[in-house]
Amino acid sequence: MAELKLIDRQEGGQALHALETKAYEVTAYWDLCWLCTGLGPFALCVWPYVRNLVVSPEEVTLEDKSVCCTNKKRVPYGELGSVKIGNCCGCAAFGGGALGANFVPGWGGKHALVAEIVGTLKERQRARGDTAQIQKAEQTANRMSALEAKVSGVDAKLDALLAHLKVPLPTSAPAAQSMS
Repeated sequence: MAELKLIDRQEGGQALHALETKAYEVTAYWDLCWLCTGLGPFALCVWPYVRNLVVSPEEVTLEDKSVCCTNKKRVPYGELGSVKIGNCCGCAAFGGGALGANFVPGWGGKHALVAEIVGTLKERQRARGDTAQIQKAEQTANRMSALEAKVSGVDAKLDALLAHLKVPLPTSAPAAQSMS
């Protein structure tokens, strides 16, 4: 799979970090055992036999492949919700939020993989989710307040300069002031 890179930028154009596309196979091999329980060919079409989780810069995609079809579910990080490490009958699992039920990669002993997936998802949520959008909006509001304070300071200095030079203040407000 080709790697995409998206670079977050701060004020001044400094690069914070690159968000790469990562793909994980999260197929639960225990689920494949159900195919041998007598459900027959019907199970081959319904039950996913390969499950991939693709973590891209803007969203997470869960892809289920069976013999008959492929289903994809895309979830932006802002809508992902809570993602947690779990324990399902002693097996390493993760899930929650918009992803749904627990995922148990492999035979359930992949604790390091589960920790890596959850860590990656949480990092992306912080960088791209609702919290990040709220923080950016607050930063913008703070910058606007600082600019308004600077403009009012410049306005006061200009009034003082005009008074010192004994220049009369204009009687009609300029168009820019009448709009506010």
